[in-house]
Amino acid sequence: MNKRVIGIVAVALVALLAAARVRANLAAEVVSPEAGEIRRATAARATVVPADGVFHVAPAVNGRVREVLVRVGDRVERDQELARVEPSGGSQPFDILGEGESLRSPAAGVVLSRNVEPGDLLGTVVPSTLPLFEIADPERLELRLEIDARDADAIAVGTVVRVAERETTIDRVSPRIERREHPLDDVMSRASGRVRVAWARVPEGAELPIGASVDVVILGAPRAVEALLPREAVAIRDGRAIVRVRDGLFIDELPVTLGEADDVHVAVEGLPSGAAVVLP
Repeated sequence: MNKRVIGIVAVALVALLAAARVRANLAAEVVSPEAGEIRRATAARATVVPADGVFHVAPAVNGRVREVLVRVGDRVERDQELARVEPSGGSQPFDILGEGESLRSPAAGVVLSRNVEPGDLLGTVVPSTLPLFEIADPERLELRLEIDARDADAIAVGTVVRVAERETTIDRVSPRIERREHPLDDVMSRASGRVRVAWARVPEGAELPIGASVDVVILGAPRAVEALLPREAVAIRDGRAIVRVRDGLFIDELPVTLGEADDVHVAVEGLPSGAAVVLP
């Protein structure tokens, strides 16, 4: 094959590649920056807790447990008998729940934990650090949110909270910044553990068990902006925000300045009006 043939083949390949690229550029999905509203989005962690709290049943009388009448998961009524105790010989029974030989439920709910078995001795020299029973109402649940202290100004009563595809609102907020319950269960940048706690209703239809840990998004008040783009339209390269803009048959990369963002859109500055921004 002589050099002329090789040159013709090379030119044809370049032309084919260029044509394929042009076709790809023309077929790419594009959006234009549009005016609209954006809501600041703040990520947080929440735990599902009983709205009325968890009731702990402690030993009410010294002695040996004769019988345990409930199991974990059982529904109980207020003042229902949970266990029967045989008092120690010669001891004066003392029962904060009002029954010398019984342990009774302080509230209606479901037994979350049981840490007692028949034959156990109550009122020993080294008492257990665990309650004998934990009881809570699983039908009255709320979210306990921990918001990093740097984002504390993003929350107030009535602020919208998104859990997956459902929304709820904050009912109350702690009056002060406090320590995180588990400061090392998050990324290192948040490990200082300074948080503000808030509570929100569990969204209707959300099946979340007591103790579940969920990621939530806290949405600020809507704010009008002049240019919005989908978050996926913006790439970060070497510390700069870049968008790909179609210009005729070709695609150029342009730097932009980012503003506030929510979980769907980001505000941008520096794009010409009507720019055709290519989506990935």
